[in-house]
Amino acid sequence: MESVKQFYASLVPFYHLIYPNWDASIRCQAFILDSVINERWGKVSEILDVSCGIGTQAIGLAKLGYYVTGSDLSHEEIQRAAQEATVRNLMLSLSVADMRYAHDHHMSEFDVVISADNSVPHLLSDDEILAAFRQFYKCTRLGGGCILTIRDYEKEDLSEQQVKPYGIREKDGVRWLIWQLWDPHPPTYDVCTL
Repeated sequence: MESVKQFYASLVPFYHLIYPNWDASIRCQAFILDSVINERWGKVSEILDVSCGIGTQAIGLAKLGYYVTGSDLSHEEIQRAAQEATVRNLMLSLSVADMRYAHDHHMSEFDVVISADNSVPHLLSDDEILAAFRQFYKCTRLGGGCILTIRDYEKEDLSEQQVKPYGIREKDGVRWLIWQLWDPHPPTYDVCTL
C-alpha cells in the first residue's frame, strides 16, 4: 500500500482537476448518493466514507446535512479534505485509516458506509478485499448499508499501454492537460496521472 500512499500524496494538489468542475461534481455526486440512500434506507444521518480522499463525496453529503466521518489511507488527502471542509464551513470528522481496518480504527457503527471513486480495486487480493468488506460490515448499523462505486474493468482494454485523457483544465491562469497512463500487467495495471 506504500505505492498507493505515495501516488495519492503526489496527486493531492491536483486531484480536483480530474473533474471538469470539482464543485459541480461534489454537488452531483451528493445528489446521486442522497437519492440512493433515501430510496434504499430512508432517513439516515451518519455516514462513514472509508476512502474519502480530498472530500469529493464527504463534502457534498455534509452540505446536505449528513454527519460525515471520513478516513483515508493518505495523510495528505485528509489534510486537503480538512482544508476544503473549513473553506466551506463544514464539520467533517476526518482521520487517517486503512479501509482494511475501518472498524478497528473508528470503533463505531454508521447508517451507511461508502467507498467511492474506484478505491476498493486498490486492494489487490481476495483476502484484502474480504478484510475490508468485513470491516465495512462491522461499521454498518443493523438495517444500514454500504455503497461502493467501482469502474467496470470488463469494459476496459488492459492488453496494451493506454493514455486516458481527462481533458484540459484552467485554474488560476494556468492551463493543465490531465491524463492517466495505464501500464497493464494483467490482471492489474500501474497508473500515472498528470
